[in-house]
This record gives sequence, C-alpha cells and structure tokens, in this order.
Amino acid sequence: MKVIITIVLLVFFSSNSVWAQSLTILIEEMKQNNSFLKGQQLRIHSKLLQKEYSSTPTATSVGLEISQIPFNTLNLTGKSLSNSLTITQMFPLGSMYSLREKEAGLSVTMSNLQFKERFQMLKRELGLMYYELAFMRERIALENQKIGLMYQQLELMASMLQMNMSDNSVYLKMLSEIKMMEIDRDKMLNQSDAMVPEINAMLGRKELDKAVTTEIYRLEDSVYVLEQEFKSIDLLMEKNKIDMIENEDFMSKDELYPELMLSFMLMHMPRGMIITTGDDMMMLTGKPHSEFMYSIMASITLPFLPWVSNGIGKKIESKEVELKAALEEYNAKELEYSAIIQKMKREIKTIRDQRFKINNELFPLIDYELENALQKSALREVSIEKVLEIKIRRIDMEIQMNELLKQECLISHALSTEL
Repeated sequence: MKVIITIVLLVFFSSNSVWAQSLTILIEEMKQNNSFLKGQQLRIHSKLLQKEYSSTPTATSVGLEISQIPFNTLNLTGKSLSNSLTITQMFPLGSMYSLREKEAGLSVTMSNLQFKERFQMLKRELGLMYYELAFMRERIALENQKIGLMYQQLELMASMLQMNMSDNSVYLKMLSEIKMMEIDRDKMLNQSDAMVPEINAMLGRKELDKAVTTEIYRLEDSVYVLEQEFKSIDLLMEKNKIDMIENEDFMSKDELYPELMLSFMLMHMPRGMIITTGDDMMMLTGKPHSEFMYSIMASITLPFLPWVSNGIGKKIESKEVELKAALEEYNAKELEYSAIIQKMKREIKTIRDQRFKINNELFPLIDYELENALQKSALREVSIEKVLEIKIRRIDMEIQMNELLKQECLISHALSTEL
C-alpha cells in the first residue's frame, strides 16, 4: 500500500512539469496585473503631465482700478476721476524655463527608475519563491522515492524477523526513521501549499488558491550573461539624483539673472483731464469731455546687489557641496555592488564545480556499484537489502544535487535582476 501511495505521488509531481508555467511567463503576468506596478505607472503618467506644463510662462496679471468716486453718486464709472486697465507680464532673463523643463524631465526619469526598481524587487521576490517552490516539490518527489525504498527494506526485515534472522530493535529503528521522514515530507508539502497564495497575490490574481505549476531549469543548458557591464537600478537612481542636484545648482545660479516686468495701462478719464498750474486757462470751454490715454512701464529686479547676491552665493555653494557628497556616495555604492557581484559569481563557480564533481565522479562510481550489486544479486551473492541501500544513497546524492542546483538558481536569479 505504501509503495502504491508513493507511485501516485510521483505521478502527481511529474505531471506538474508537463503543465509547468515558466518563471518568464509568470513575471510577465505580474508586470501586467500587479497593483503596485499599476500604481507606479500612474505616477509616471502624472509626472509626464507635470512636464508638459513645467515650462509654462508666468501668468499675465490684469488689474482694474476705478479711482476717486464721489460719495454722493452710484455712477462708479461715469463720475470717477479715472478708470484704468493694467496688463503686466514678467520675463525671466535667464534660463529658468528650460531649467524647469529639465527638472521635470529628470523627475520623469526618476519615476521610471522607481518603477523599474519596484519591478525588479518584485521580480526577484517572485523568482526566489518560484525556485523555492519548484525545488521543494522536487525534494518531496525524491523523498517519496527514498521512503518507498526504505519501506521495501522494512518489508525484507519483516520477513527476516519471521524467520528469526534479524533483530527487532533494528526493524523498529528503521520504522521510526521512516515516520520521521514522512513527517518532514508532510511539513514540506504544507510549506509548498502555503507559498501558493503568496505567489498568486504577487501575480495580481484574485483567486489566491489557484494552482501554480513550476519547472526546474537545468542551468547547464541555460545561458547566464554574468560578464556584462554592471548596471544596477540603484546606481542609475543615484546618477539621476546627481543630475537633479546639478540642475538645482544651475537654477540657483540662474537666480543671479534679473527679471524684467513690462506693464501697459489704458486709462479713461470720464470727467476730462485734470487741470494743472501749467495749463492755459483760456482753453477751458466749460463743456468737459472724457479723455483716453495710455502708459507703458518697465521694471527690473537687481539680484546682483551685494545683500542679495551673497545669499544666492551661499545657496550655490551649498548645492555644490551636496553634489560632491552625492558623487562620493555614487562611487561608494558602485564599488559595493561590484564587490557583491564578484562574490556572487564566485559562489556560482564554487557550486558549479561541486556539481561537476558529483556528476562526473560520484554518480558514475555509485552507478557502477549499483550495477555490480544488481548483477551479484541475480546470482544471490548480494542481498536485496544491499541493493536498496545503494539506491537510497544515490537518492541522497540527488537530494544534495537538488540543493546545489537550487542555490545556483537563486544566486543567478538575484544576479540577473541586478544587471
């Protein structure tokens, strides 16, 4: 009965690989449906809209003045001394508009990098969980094989016990080992089931219990581009931060340029012109008539005056110091990430060397030993128990290989998301 259960479980896990969803497909699904990524894309759209109006000129101001209205009348425009309409526009003489547009462009770039950072983080988490689940299922399948072989050993020992050819304590010890292995296997089954809702939530699926099928990549047949130029999203964000500080520095320097203000005023005097001491009194006709006139005004700020330029100079100095600090931080992070990448590459090389030796040295030895034992078993020179013991040792070695392959997958995936 135990052997039948083991076979059914093996068929179940092997069938998963037939309908397996590759990690690439799941990553694309996550990119389309994950709410965090959708929110970040909306922020990018918001920044693009901000960029469109970033270089909009200063709003034109319009003023209306009705001056000197007598208290004994409600005719505001007809009895007032003058009615004035003023239009004013500011014109920065520096590069303020282009610098604002550049600042908005850098903000869009930062939002794009933040989206990529979030995507890379989710991609890494999904990959780690995917590989953890895939290798856990592979481990469970191997454990089932091992348990099946140990039950066969147990049946042989039970037969020997009936013939008084074995010790009962050895039988009980093996039975307890099998039970412990079954407990560990069931624990892994529960852990693998618990990972499914987490993966579905990351994929943006509403059905958290929807089946997640997996496959294991054979890394010896895969290509990992580990020698390409290292370009971490974090470093690109630091570089964009440096560009933003540089632009802020230019904006501070631009404050030293003056701003020009032009005004145009149209005036209507409904009660006629005001008489001054320089006017010819003989020109008065006694019939007042309204007058129209206009005026033009230009004014300019003086930011280069000492009490103003000193403050702007301190602001510029502050930005230049901040820029130097950002450059130092960028260089430090670049070295740090380069060291991390080199360490991960060395770890992968170590794992691959171990796997190569197991594949090319240990497996051939144990396969030869198993073949030899099977031949002698046919001649009744070696017991079936010995053959089962060799098979169990081979499965233990496959479990070790599975763990090494898992480590390589996890490291390679983490490395690929950093490039």
